[in-house]
Amino acid sequence: MQDEASKPQTATLTIKPALHQRAFSTIRRTEVWISLILVLLAIIGGLTYFFTVKYLSAIPKKPIALVRYVQTEKKLDQIWPAVDGSDVTMDTNRQIFESLVRYQGENHLEPLLATSWTHTSDTEWTFHIKQGVKFHNGHSLTNTIVRDSLLAITNNPAFDRYTSTIVNIDAPPASDRVVIATSTADPTLPNKLAYLLIYDTNGSKQNDASNGTGPYQIKPNTAPTNSSIKLTAIDNYHGKYQWVREVDITASDTAATISYEKNHADIGRIGYNDKVDGRSYSLLQATSIINWVLLPNARHSGSPLASAAARQAVAMALDPADIIKSAGLAASVATQLLPPSIPGYLQTITPPAGNHKRITDILSSVGLTDTLKLRLAYSATQSDIAVLIKSQLNDAGFDVTLVPAEGDVALAIAQASGAADLYLVPVASQYMDGADVFKSVLHSNLFADATIDQLIAALSSTFDPSSRVNLLQQIETFAAYDEAVIPLYSPASSLFVIDPTYVARKDVPGSCLGIYFDTVYAQRSN
Repeated sequence: MQDEASKPQTATLTIKPALHQRAFSTIRRTEVWISLILVLLAIIGGLTYFFTVKYLSAIPKKPIALVRYVQTEKKLDQIWPAVDGSDVTMDTNRQIFESLVRYQGENHLEPLLATSWTHTSDTEWTFHIKQGVKFHNGHSLTNTIVRDSLLAITNNPAFDRYTSTIVNIDAPPASDRVVIATSTADPTLPNKLAYLLIYDTNGSKQNDASNGTGPYQIKPNTAPTNSSIKLTAIDNYHGKYQWVREVDITASDTAATISYEKNHADIGRIGYNDKVDGRSYSLLQATSIINWVLLPNARHSGSPLASAAARQAVAMALDPADIIKSAGLAASVATQLLPPSIPGYLQTITPPAGNHKRITDILSSVGLTDTLKLRLAYSATQSDIAVLIKSQLNDAGFDVTLVPAEGDVALAIAQASGAADLYLVPVASQYMDGADVFKSVLHSNLFADATIDQLIAALSSTFDPSSRVNLLQQIETFAAYDEAVIPLYSPASSLFVIDPTYVARKDVPGSCLGIYFDTVYAQRSN
């Protein structure tokens, strides 16, 4: 017999619960958690259904099945990159293809196929390419395709003004970078790249919409003609939903106002004096990027306008508001070389005011006591304006001879040769920066100033936006002080009639429609 000491003690009071007991307890706890999860899922599902079904109509946006845009240029079969760069071809191709950056609200840049960019030196820019982007043909966007696409565009003369400084484009292997080298410092390169669309250079079809990455593609079973193109939305474009599902763009000889009135169009370009009857509408107006000015011949030997005082007297003799009224122009008075939409415009600049006596006194102060004879050169299409200018100057004591030029080319030749004393011309920035205007107008065969030249040189290597604006405004101030140009008027830019239920914004500057249809939607009425 074993003694009590060696007897095994009762284990049920000291050992852990049996395995089957622990398993049962775990199962009970798991069942509780599963029940709670199922309850939560039911609640979430119910809320989702409730908000989706009950409150979907409260969303301020609603889809537009079809937008019909009518214009007049029969170029709708031009597919990037085989385009002439006209407004209508670019308006259309921007829906199918994309650039590295794009304009927003006409004067700001936002990322598109590039997620970010920086100037790594005065003559080098680096762009980081968005990953996961597919062309409509299924190919993936890569930095090498971006490089090859941009290099191909540099060979298209229609885009020289945007590519002239580019000397090399590199796509480092196994990276998202595209590095662009320029011949000189070019702070405005991102602005220019907004006009250069990227296409799949490896695509099996040339000049084809399948080579784009944009929000729309050619509608299946249709083909573009010179007067018609039909587009349909791409699903999950950059993770977004396009509220405009289809776009029909047509070129018609019928006035857009008539097409709109007859409900054959939802958007159309109209004239400023056009009236739309029988259908409600909204107006979409482009911001003007053009100023009409008189360029004085200040550099040629014997020019009567070599003196700043003489140029000031001419400016005082003119009444742009009366020219606008008498010519029936849709325009506003220009106060300086740049219009308000271009960086560098300075609100504090005002045109000089004077009367005939003051004009005589100013001319006398610089020894110009005889009647000042002036030759005014202009394109023949601007004859009415030239006659009004002559009349105002002659009334102030000048003796003006009109020198018509048959077309803009002839006028440019006359300007280059210094064959006149005043030139009536439009000036506009090609890429929403005053630098190109200042370089072409304020450092030319007609005018030059050492101080302005120094500021323009500094501007060429200034990348900081606020510093650039400061320099641009300094140049504008000096130009106004010297009467380097005599501003006349800023024409109202394009006007479009649009369905009033649409919420649409003009993003691309200039006289084009400038709408990205992927940003357009209909406003719910309830």
